[in-house]
Amino acid sequence: MKKTSLLSSFAISAIALAALSGCAVTDFFQHEASADFESTKALDAGWDKSAPWVPADATDIRTRSSTTGDSAILRATTATALDPELCVEIERKSGPVYEQDWSGDAYVDNAWACDNWTVVATDDGWYGWTPNYPEEQEQSPAR
Repeated sequence: MKKTSLLSSFAISAIALAALSGCAVTDFFQHEASADFESTKALDAGWDKSAPWVPADATDIRTRSSTTGDSAILRATTATALDPELCVEIERKSGPVYEQDWSGDAYVDNAWACDNWTVVATDDGWYGWTPNYPEEQEQSPAR
């Protein structure tokens, strides 16, 4: 009877685990999380990281970040330029820790240093990552 009970518990646990998406299981074990936000306001209210460079009118914001550290990537849709009080154009020296199918092309020559974020233009907005290279951070007007 105990073997049957143990087997049943194992089967139920396996079914429950299988019901979780593969991404959720991977995220749990890799200490990463993905999130989507409809607006900058929603991003500010619902994300545990900070990205002050994201324009106020940005939409369709996607993130991937560490749940145990500061590493993150973010892509936002907007036609608004980056704030020159926060960001300055630089020669890119860093690259993102994560890559997603929605990630922009990070490996371009020019980027913007926005404090501890490096940001590059995409066809429909901006793509950024943190942490960036210390020499990039030093050039940022947000420092």
